[in-house]
Amino acid sequence: MATLSMILPVLLSFLPLLSAAPRDTLLPGSSLSVDNGQADVLRSRDGTFSCGLYSIYTNAFTFSIWYTNSASKTAVWTANRGRPVHSRGAVVTLRKGGALVLTDYDGVVVWQSEGDDSSGVQYAQLLDTGNLVMKNSSGGIVWQSFDSPTDTLLPTQRITAATALYQNNRNRYNSTRFGGLDDTGNFFSSDFADQQALVASDQGLGIKRRLTLDPDGNLRLYSLNSSDGRWSVSWIAMSQPCNIHGLCGPNGICRYLPAPTCSCPPGYLMSNPGNWSQGCRPVVDITCNVEQVQPVKFLRLRGTDFWGSDQLHVDQVSLEACKNICRSDCTCKGFQYQQGTGSCYPKSSLFNGKAAISPKKPFRTMYLKLPVSVNISGVSIPRINVLVSREYRPDCRQMSAAPVEPFPDVHEASQGEAKWLYFYGFAGAIFVLEVFFIASAWCFVLR
Repeated sequence: MATLSMILPVLLSFLPLLSAAPRDTLLPGSSLSVDNGQADVLRSRDGTFSCGLYSIYTNAFTFSIWYTNSASKTAVWTANRGRPVHSRGAVVTLRKGGALVLTDYDGVVVWQSEGDDSSGVQYAQLLDTGNLVMKNSSGGIVWQSFDSPTDTLLPTQRITAATALYQNNRNRYNSTRFGGLDDTGNFFSSDFADQQALVASDQGLGIKRRLTLDPDGNLRLYSLNSSDGRWSVSWIAMSQPCNIHGLCGPNGICRYLPAPTCSCPPGYLMSNPGNWSQGCRPVVDITCNVEQVQPVKFLRLRGTDFWGSDQLHVDQVSLEACKNICRSDCTCKGFQYQQGTGSCYPKSSLFNGKAAISPKKPFRTMYLKLPVSVNISGVSIPRINVLVSREYRPDCRQMSAAPVEPFPDVHEASQGEAKWLYFYGFAGAIFVLEVFFIASAWCFVLR
């Protein structure tokens, strides 16, 4: 008894530490919530991943899974990205025998896992792989987060034909249709005809990775630096950002100065300053009025194309004929024309705007359709650098300082006039100097 009386106080002193220890399992009737700004979370046994209410901004949370030790607390799965919940009163509950349910402060169900009261769920568990699973009494998985990825694929997680993370390029000779990222940094797929995997630049075991479809539309493989918790890119799908679908939004044009930079064409303004996903809007809309035809003009943009959204394709036509095709259709926003082949591509919308890397070798010429009433002479054209940070979030605060004129054709006429003005001014100055020297010499001789 004396020994027990001595040990008991020591054991009691450890109880607070034991109760505060990370847990990886949620039992039926248990819940996760936020208390005084601190979220109650599940933690995988090896500590790599956490799961619970994830703060995205003040008092707004999502139900997510994230890397515990990453500097940016990077989320790899989210249940309710489009519908955050309030910190006070929101709760994630594993209902007895049923589904995992997220409710907001007012009790409204925001999200719930697939499952019902007949599934016999015994517990939910966050695995070391980052997979949140719900298991029944026999240990079978009733539901798992790996089956519904949001924007990220983790090592050992499979993606199938029915999984929507990115486009599935399947060949018709293979019907298995699955892919995944392994622990060494290789992305393998049954759809690779030559069986060549996409390989990380730091290929090898022991590195924590994630394959993420970023907000800019590019697919990147990230590796975690265990010493400082920062991510680095070890593979990228598209090395040229201007090739990313719709990077600069509707009517926007992407070019390299030398960094990828978005700009609005003449006659257009940025729709939402600071957000290139919304692109540019016309200063004056072209109205489709049958009774009164609005006069239009075409502005030439050398080395520029809005690829895609072609209304039709006509070969071996003159430039004037191509203009008439677009002019006669009110919905035509402009056309791309190829000199030599006479190929004409009228556009139903202006998307995926891209300018040539080298202005000396223009690969396309775009003719922008504008109302005659729009005055574009002397209009300054803002250029915003869309270089992205390590997290690859567009940084639209940086204004490009590159002294490059994005649309030189706009001021071609005025530049020609300026050249003659400079010539006459220079000639006049020479004449005045000559008269001055002759008069000075004559005065010197007379003296």
